[in-house]
This record gives sequence, C-alpha cells and structure tokens, in this order.
Amino acid sequence: MLVHPVVIPGSGIRSWTVLGDDGVPVVPVDRFLAYLTDIGRSPNTVKGYAHDLKNYSEFISFRSLDWREARLEDIGEFVAWLRLPPAGRSGEVAVLPVAAALRHELTRSKAVQALRELDLAGTPVTFAGVAQTAGISRSWLYTQPDISDQIRRLRQSTGVAGAVPADQRATEASLRTRLTAALDRNKQLADENARLRRQLARALGDQRSARTRSGNDQGG
Repeated sequence: MLVHPVVIPGSGIRSWTVLGDDGVPVVPVDRFLAYLTDIGRSPNTVKGYAHDLKNYSEFISFRSLDWREARLEDIGEFVAWLRLPPAGRSGEVAVLPVAAALRHELTRSKAVQALRELDLAGTPVTFAGVAQTAGISRSWLYTQPDISDQIRRLRQSTGVAGAVPADQRATEASLRTRLTAALDRNKQLADENARLRRQLARALGDQRSARTRSGNDQGG
C-alpha cells in the first residue's frame, strides 16, 4: 500500500489518500481522509492519519480481517504488530520478544472478552469456563492478578444462581451484587481500553517520529 498526495478537484486543496496494491484508493480510508479535508484539517494532519490508516489497512489485510468487525483483541494485536520491523510484520522474520508481547496482548484480550460473554449469558464464571471460552490456558489465568480477581468476584456473585441469565435475576440482593460486579467489570474494561489506547498512541508516535527523522535525513 502507498500513501499518495491528491488535489481536490475544483478547490485545488492538497490532501492525501491511501492506494491499495492494485493502485486504487482504499475506499473506507479515502472517504475518511476526504472528510478530514472537508472539515478543514491541515494537509500534514491528513497525511499523518493516512500513514496510520495505511498501517492498519495492511494489518487487517495480512490478518484477513474485516475493518467493520474489529474486536478488542484485534486492536491489541495491532498495537503489538506496529512494533515489529517491516520484515517481522509480513512474517518473513520472527522477532521473538515482540512476538511474545503480541501473544500476551492477544491472550489478555481473549480472557476479558470471555469474562464479559459468560457474565452476560448468566453462565457461572470459573477459571475453567473462562479458559475454555477464550481458548487459553487455565494456568495462565492464575498469573494475571487483575483477571483472576475478577473471575473470583464474579464466581462469588453468581453462586448457585449462576445458571440463570443475568436479566432474570430479580432479587434485591442479587441486583446489588450484579451492579457491583458490573461496575467492577466496566472499570476493568475501561482500564484495559485505556491501556491499549496508550500503547497504540505510543507506537504511532514512535512511527511518526521515525518518519520525521527519515525525512530530515533525506532533506539534509
């Protein structure tokens, strides 16, 4: 894929787009970049977004993903993927430390997603259940203090009534318990999302700095 300059017909405004391997603009990316231009974002800002979206488009193409169905675990994997050198991103070269970080982020995302699915379905939340639903090792769950604490809290809150869907538990005590568990779960998910956003911002910032340094070196 290629970040390519364009000139908006009629206005003469300079902007940017992303071309696919076939030389045709990537439609969702092109529409978003055109929107940024329409609302008055500077060409440099649009160019920065173009490079970021080029990276994301390459990632979802490599992983055979649909951008409209991105999940939390996909974003976590993208964050780790951004840290790989070009050869590592394409799978030509294995980068063991980053690959390990990638697997860790992906496993955490799967565990958090499994927790949410089990609780919303009213299924008893156990270490074995989370491990089976997420397709991960139960022993790994015990090494993650925040996730294992959440499993224990949800296991205590559901108890015998865990087999009943959450929307059918109507006693006052169970509603209080569910509310507390939901607030804890929302905080955990918010923290997880914030952590991924910070990692993504750092990774994108590093890439922008590298592009700036590369441009300055070429200019010099």
